[in-house]
Amino acid sequence: MADSNAPRMPLAASSNMTAGMSTILVTSQEINDVPTSSPAPNSDATGAAGEQSGLARSEGTQHIAMTTLTRVSTSSQHVAGVRHDKTSSREKALSMQRIQLAKQLSDERKLCKDLEARLASLQHELASLTSSNKAFEAECAKLREQIDATVQQLESRTIEAKRRDEATEEIISCLESKLEVASESLAESEDRREIANEACNQALETCAQQVNKFTGLENELKISQLETHALQVMHDELKELYERDVRVTIHNMEQSHKSRESDSQQRLTLKDAEIKKLKRQTSMLKDSRADDIAKKEAAEKARDRALAETQKLQQSLDELERSVKPFTQTVVICVDVSGSLTTFLPDIKQAYRDILLMIKSNNSDVKVAVVVHGCNEQHSPSPPQVISGKTFGIVDSIGGTGGTEDYAYCLKQTVDLFKKNDDSKKLVILVGDGNAECSSIDSLSSACEQLKSAQIMVYSIIIPENRRFDPIWGWSMERISKVTGGRVEYQDTYLSSLDKHLRHEREQHFKAANM
Repeated sequence: MADSNAPRMPLAASSNMTAGMSTILVTSQEINDVPTSSPAPNSDATGAAGEQSGLARSEGTQHIAMTTLTRVSTSSQHVAGVRHDKTSSREKALSMQRIQLAKQLSDERKLCKDLEARLASLQHELASLTSSNKAFEAECAKLREQIDATVQQLESRTIEAKRRDEATEEIISCLESKLEVASESLAESEDRREIANEACNQALETCAQQVNKFTGLENELKISQLETHALQVMHDELKELYERDVRVTIHNMEQSHKSRESDSQQRLTLKDAEIKKLKRQTSMLKDSRADDIAKKEAAEKARDRALAETQKLQQSLDELERSVKPFTQTVVICVDVSGSLTTFLPDIKQAYRDILLMIKSNNSDVKVAVVVHGCNEQHSPSPPQVISGKTFGIVDSIGGTGGTEDYAYCLKQTVDLFKKNDDSKKLVILVGDGNAECSSIDSLSSACEQLKSAQIMVYSIIIPENRRFDPIWGWSMERISKVTGGRVEYQDTYLSSLDKHLRHEREQHFKAANM
């Protein structure tokens, strides 16, 4: 049996050696098959010479064959040595790759431990925020109770103020009616005063007339000095009595008029004092009402501030809940592992892990399906499932890479996967080198139109950066993203852009849920 560990001869060297051996055998056969001329019966010398020449030719042919065999064996040994050197160099390269992969694995384990610690701290923060939320809700309940009590007090005070205002208005209306009565009585007294003045004037006029009459009578008496002295004495007594009576009457009328004026003045003074007192009471009531209104406004402002602070707290709690709360979401990741990406396969795998970590940190309930294309053997897509260690190992478990990518296949599988998950938020992420070869242009166009009509964006991540391809039949990863309304990012920008996009989808989901 041949040694299985011995280096095998290359096919080209073995074919060359086989051809040389066949040539040598044919040549020797042709030489051996050359017919020898039958010697004449009378020429023995000529036959002997022919036999010697044939022997010489066969010896030369054998020498040539031996030389050729020696050269072929030497060349095969040389080729085997070169093959052994190449095998040893490849084994060294493979050992270096294994060392690098072990280092990467240790780094990834450390990263996983850090992520677990970070997750624990976030859970602790969430618990603390939940407790603080409960405390805030208790404080808000207390504030609401205080506000309700204050509102009830303000309502009772407002009702009392209204009652006071009504009583004040009644008192003012009563005082106004009394003031009208006093004004009417004052007007009557003034009318009486005018009447008394008129009567006094009439009395004075009559007195003057009587004085004139008396003066005439005196003249008559002077003329008639002959009349009796008794009549003149009686006339004088009557005159004195009349003047005395007139003076007494006038004095009495003046005294009564003055007393009436003083009474009216006293009444007016009393009315003025009552009016001033009422005005003071009215101003005091107005001041107390203004104080109550100011207190009510202050209480309303305090209530508004408390409500505003409560709303701010509720908004901050809602924002925190929206940034942490999981929601239904389905993401399909299509990974290209074709032959054009053989040298960049570690970068492709790293990008795949980064995408999973980013999606998991944004939404813990997200379901991810993975479609791997470009293998030597076609693999069935993984169904949508919550991200776990098994999800991280899907691409690493693919062994037969180096085939041809098929974007029609991966997008058709994506459409079929989304048909089974209609209620979730959907996103497609393509990871590849930018080229978009496919088995059917019609299938690729139909899948893109279906995703566009369902408003599902295709997010393309091109690795490595600055690597460009001429689109085959007009299709590339960039065109797929543009047709579906998605984005195209490269190796140095896809993490930040994907984080913004995932946050935007989270905000849109909770905004639609609150409407």
